[in-house]
Amino acid sequence: MALSKVKKVSKKKKESVKNKKNIVQFSAWFYHLRALRQQGVHKTGKLSRKTELPKLMRLPAWWKLFGRSVKIVVSEWRTFFPLLLIFVVLAWLVNGVYSLDALTNLKTVTASLSDTFGIFEQSILGTVGLIGAVFSGFQDGSADSSTQMLMNIIFILAWLAVLWIARYALARQKTTLRDAIYKSGSAFLPTVLIIFIMIFELLPLAGAFLIFGAIGTGSIFDELIARAFLGILGTLLILVSVYFLTSSMIALQIVSLPGMYPWRALRSAKRLIVGRRFVVFRKLFALIICSLIVWIALILPVILIDNLLCSGEDVCVSTTWIVPFFLFAISSIILTFGTISIYLLYRALLEKNEANE
Repeated sequence: MALSKVKKVSKKKKESVKNKKNIVQFSAWFYHLRALRQQGVHKTGKLSRKTELPKLMRLPAWWKLFGRSVKIVVSEWRTFFPLLLIFVVLAWLVNGVYSLDALTNLKTVTASLSDTFGIFEQSILGTVGLIGAVFSGFQDGSADSSTQMLMNIIFILAWLAVLWIARYALARQKTTLRDAIYKSGSAFLPTVLIIFIMIFELLPLAGAFLIFGAIGTGSIFDELIARAFLGILGTLLILVSVYFLTSSMIALQIVSLPGMYPWRALRSAKRLIVGRRFVVFRKLFALIICSLIVWIALILPVILIDNLLCSGEDVCVSTTWIVPFFLFAISSIILTFGTISIYLLYRALLEKNEANE
């Protein structure tokens, strides 16, 4: 009898301890939610109370960010040059055979447009045609899935290594090429998860393109009211993608920090650009357009010179492996400048936020 009473008392004590733990956890969760409401944290898809934001300081212009990225690369050229050389050689070896097919298509389209508009004709139509030739030539689908996956892995690793060097350069600390290659790869999986989230955020933009394509055909929607409604719907879908992608681009910079998790990076990015989302998008858009223009301006002379040297042949034997190498090198240089410019924008946001607080 005594043993049974002792067992009953011990069970009651265990149950009471469990109930106390549950109460403590529930109260902690409740107080956490109340603290978040008092802080006025903005959440997507939910109404929040109107809060008076502090006076936001102006962010640096996009051309200043791009110019500062050039200065950083020049000052740390002993680290950036071998790093870019390693990744260019890797990309060249992995995608070398398929880049020849893309180069052949690129030369064919460029030559046909040159015959139509003239190589050095200073016309808007000719310039747009040559730019379209560059993009259509590189959208070659001959590479298999394994090659494309390896190229994406090389791109992400190069992105992380460049961010690692830029972070140490801005902190005025020395780093080595070995640390940039080995240690920066710890953020590979969180970066991949952020990229997958960005792919889902692009779905509204894809839907908007489908809607505008249907409006352009004019076969289904002939009435003016239906076209206007679909045009408004497509514009709203574009704004939704832009809204989410702006914070995700900043989250890509945050997630590269050691010990950072993807969801925490996304939350930090959303809080960082509160009240500045349109300004941040405008600067990101300007940096991307500037990088594309510089990339096209550097690639077109290489293609035109190769056409002049190898006239009458699809692929010239003397420049078969040289031209793809130059294409990968130019792309790596522009990738470096663009990556550092976006990281400088993130640092400017961080500094302005700390100054406002």
